[in-house]
Amino acid sequence: MATSCKPRIWVACLHCYNDGSLVGQWVDCTDAADVTLAQLHGGAGGPYTGCEEVWCLDHENIPVPGEMGLAEAAEWGEVHEEVGETLWPALFAWVESGNYTSVGRCLPSTLDFEERYCGRDRT
Repeated sequence: MATSCKPRIWVACLHCYNDGSLVGQWVDCTDAADVTLAQLHGGAGGPYTGCEEVWCLDHENIPVPGEMGLAEAAEWGEVHEEVGETLWPALFAWVESGNYTSVGRCLPSTLDFEERYCGRDRT
């Protein structure tokens, strides 16, 4: 069975994390913009005293290091959908090379990627 290279993030309640509790979950980047505090706290009704912010503390299958906000993670999900599962490893390598064209903060230009991508050498 093939392994998915879909970008995912581990989203946490920042207040709980800073208090030493791991309250969070893994979500696909395409769903990042929809994450709520109630979802992270298991659907329990609030109020969540001191809990106001959710943050991406870890990620997989995203070619940049470090934490990010939910909006940036959602943008990575959009990039993945634009290039597709098949070309994602090539785009990933392009970004990791450091010789890629970025749009905004650090997102790769999918148009530039598609223009430059020549396919895979099968030798």
